[in-house]
Amino acid sequence: MAAPLIIISGPSGAGKTTTTDHLLARMPSLSRVITVTTRLPRIGERHGVHYFFVSRQTFQELAVTAAFLEINQFGEHLYGTPRSLLTFLTRNNIRLVLPDINGARALKKQVPTAVCIWIEAPAELLAQRLIARNSESAKDQESRLLMAQIEMREARSSGLYEHIIDMTDFGIAEEKIRKIIDTAMRQEPLRKG
Repeated sequence: MAAPLIIISGPSGAGKTTTTDHLLARMPSLSRVITVTTRLPRIGERHGVHYFFVSRQTFQELAVTAAFLEINQFGEHLYGTPRSLLTFLTRNNIRLVLPDINGARALKKQVPTAVCIWIEAPAELLAQRLIARNSESAKDQESRLLMAQIEMREARSSGLYEHIIDMTDFGIAEEKIRKIIDTAMRQEPLRKG
């Protein structure tokens, strides 16, 4: 049986990237699924590490060839999870992916054993983090904050997420997520052979 797929979703500013970077540093058997996007890199993001940054035309060409398990759009930008993910779900390589709610739903259909974690923080804290990130216009920040409220309500009512983690304190939240991943790894049966 394949290794678990860990799906972490949350609104902009909740701490998905920061948390993921810390988990990857602490858990050698964990690796991140690199998704594809048409947006430009933020400061500190690297092609092939955080995302595959491509043009809209390249993204659309990949989509036509069914290269993605799921595709979503946020604002003007497209995001997709590579279909090749399915071939990398092996016992010693637990995969971590960071889709939005729609992407999580699509991935869970493809990989029913996936563990879904929703992370969130109070609206005031999300706003502070988005402002500190300084990577979007004020209009985009406002749009992301409005979307965050909608996403948080939907995530809580969807039944999709087995775990909902408050990200007010990163240290406490990361430890909870690490324990969830450890549990998922232990519950995965070993392959015979």
